[in-house]
Amino acid sequence: MRIGLLIAYPVFAHLGVMLGQPILQIIAISSLAAGIFYGGLKSFKISAWISVIGITALSAGLGLYYKPTYLLFLPPIALPLLVSWGFLRTLFPGQTPLVTAIGEKARGKFSPEMRTYTRYITILWAACLLMMSSWAILLPLFGSIELWSIFTNIVNHALVFSLFVGEYTYRKWRFRDHNHPRFFEYLRIVFRAQGNSD
Repeated sequence: MRIGLLIAYPVFAHLGVMLGQPILQIIAISSLAAGIFYGGLKSFKISAWISVIGITALSAGLGLYYKPTYLLFLPPIALPLLVSWGFLRTLFPGQTPLVTAIGEKARGKFSPEMRTYTRYITILWAACLLMMSSWAILLPLFGSIELWSIFTNIVNHALVFSLFVGEYTYRKWRFRDHNHPRFFEYLRIVFRAQGNSD
């Protein structure tokens, strides 16, 4: 359910921008809020319900009196920055790079070569996410709202998917002697690690 809500966000956001329909933009913002606070909503935490209702009311108010588009500008900037920081902070001295930590927790101690590789992959993810935040800031200023929507709601997700699949495929080829999980098992490892970090 949470994944469905999070997927609904870019779909409704892009349609709302391209069609100029504030109601679709409000649905997008509400879907994102519900996806982020899904755990709290499911366990009936008052704070989660207040947060989602408040965000929905704010976007609806902007839709009635101005434009909810301004709320849509925030997630493509803030979310990649937050996730990028999650990668970057594990690159400090004395820390284990995030990709290394996730892999070793699921598969056991890596070889020195694999640890070096996963450190570079941690850097790659951090840089990719920072790039996404950068064009989410620059495109509304120097481009068009339509181009901004294409990049933040389509290109970003295509880039993440391509990097995820491409890195997995390359790693299996580069480290052919290692025992790699199958792709869907790999997905479960990553999502399980994300869930444990919440």
